[in-house]
Amino acid sequence: MRLSSTMFLPVCLLFCFLFAVPAGAQGEWRSDPVHFKYKIKEEETFSAFGGGWGFYAQHYRWTTDLKWRSRPTTTEPLSFRTELRRRVLADWWLKAGGKYGYAPTCDFRWVEFELEKTQAHPLSVRTWGSGEWRRVFPGARIEDYDRQLIGISLRWRPKPTLRWKGEFMLEDKTYPTPSRSSRKLALRHEFASRFTHHRLTGIYANSTREYPRNPWINYSYRSFRLEWVWAAGDRIDITAKSGLNYRRSGNGKEGGKLDLTGIYEYTYSPGRTVSGLLSASKVIAAYEPLPEDVEEDTKAESFPFSNIRCGLRWREKIHPFLLRTELFVVYKEALFDWGGMLNLQVEVGKVRVRLGLAPKGGFYQTAEKGYWVEVRYYFD
Repeated sequence: MRLSSTMFLPVCLLFCFLFAVPAGAQGEWRSDPVHFKYKIKEEETFSAFGGGWGFYAQHYRWTTDLKWRSRPTTTEPLSFRTELRRRVLADWWLKAGGKYGYAPTCDFRWVEFELEKTQAHPLSVRTWGSGEWRRVFPGARIEDYDRQLIGISLRWRPKPTLRWKGEFMLEDKTYPTPSRSSRKLALRHEFASRFTHHRLTGIYANSTREYPRNPWINYSYRSFRLEWVWAAGDRIDITAKSGLNYRRSGNGKEGGKLDLTGIYEYTYSPGRTVSGLLSASKVIAAYEPLPEDVEEDTKAESFPFSNIRCGLRWREKIHPFLLRTELFVVYKEALFDWGGMLNLQVEVGKVRVRLGLAPKGGFYQTAEKGYWVEVRYYFD
């Protein structure tokens, strides 16, 4: 049974009543840090403000968060969230949460329920369900949608040095235009092991999304991740990462990519660390179907390693300052480019200030880009 958006508020009120702070509960009210951020990116300015509060007891927790942005979007709207978590039996916890988001073209409503067994000796389990409803304002060029999701996660820890985690998720997303509606199935496995001075982590993820009214854009996605960390000495850590992504679309198009990363980290002192970084990527599968009148088979186009990145990271901590800087060089499409990133943090009493200077981001392509200053005030 799907929960309509008109039922969102009554359901939230019902769970607020069921999870209301128990009379005489022994706990305390706490305020989360208040934070403000001002950012400049590509000659545009943004600002954000947020904070929260909550009631914390031994078997109960009720938290609320508020986020404001000067330029809200459909991916980063203004939002208000409340969440209630309560112990129901031994190490079993029940959680309910609701969220409202606002953007200039639409608003969002979320609701989520979760049941979790927290102890992992040797097995823990978590199951959850959520709903999201986007409603578009008149004149917008986007559509409404309803999104429902259910999932289950198991974690098995037979030994302190060995852990496995598996997760399954089913998502339905419905649009007024039937060809845009879809269903997604996702499965994820994670293995982690520690022995002597080594730590090994492996992740396998597989997902498919099907469009019943438009199978031409169906796709399947597989991802393999492997990370090895070696404490080679009292001051030396060596990390090797590899990732393999593969995607196939319903129209026959395929794509694959291999990513390799190596990190050498040397700790000069408890407050100073220097790291050398190297990464490279390689396209391993690229195929587009040929016209029907062509019978020849073609092999996947192969490329040498591209987007090679070399970097140097320096981290220095001298109270009340924390400095992290990166310098990197990128070789892509037979061209060289370089960049740098500076992140300076200062703590004075209950105030923490962070200054970011990263016009081209950092060594990792996902690093934040732009110039920003962020201020946090801690009440406790």
